[in-house]
Amino acid sequence: MGRPGSHPFRFSLEKPWNGWGPEACCKSSSASALPEVGRLDAEVAYALRHDVKLGLIIFDLDHFKIYNDTFGHSAGDRALAAFGETLLRCVRTEDIACRYGGEEFLLILPECTVKQATMRAEEISKRLRDSRSTSDGLAANPLSVSIGIAGFDETTDRMDLLLKFADDALYQAKRAGRGRVVAASPGSTLRESKGEMSMAVAAKNKA
Repeated sequence: MGRPGSHPFRFSLEKPWNGWGPEACCKSSSASALPEVGRLDAEVAYALRHDVKLGLIIFDLDHFKIYNDTFGHSAGDRALAAFGETLLRCVRTEDIACRYGGEEFLLILPECTVKQATMRAEEISKRLRDSRSTSDGLAANPLSVSIGIAGFDETTDRMDLLLKFADDALYQAKRAGRGRVVAASPGSTLRESKGEMSMAVAAKNKA
């Protein structure tokens, strides 16, 4: 039995990102939308059944709100499209690239180790640094991206934690100064969200 949804998934670059939200960020060759989380679960389930690796990369364009406020939303749309085009030039047929929400993107890499995913992320980051997004009447401005990486089952063998580990690695990349790649370490402790911390404090106070 083949991998789930074996037809290639690609960004839609027509009218870049208009109407695209986290719930419908992947588009297939048939132009039908597919939620990214459901596809990630399917790919992890496949990796588990067939004992193969799976890499997950999460990208976040740095200081995007400031970029939008400075150069305008049209320039911001072009910046997102430029990143999408850069990402597409770096993916294999079997890779799944999608917008995760706002200025965040996911890249799911079937049968890919964390080391290989890190090399791919570094390549994408370099290509982005070499590219420029130009605002009307202004000089070209460099784009930078912070990147977090996790792998199944190298970072975690839990389907429900893979995205959390990648997101935590992204947080570390931003804390370290942005514009860099961080891979989650096996056995690392996840950063608690504010909600989780509040619940933990409340539970402790009750005890």
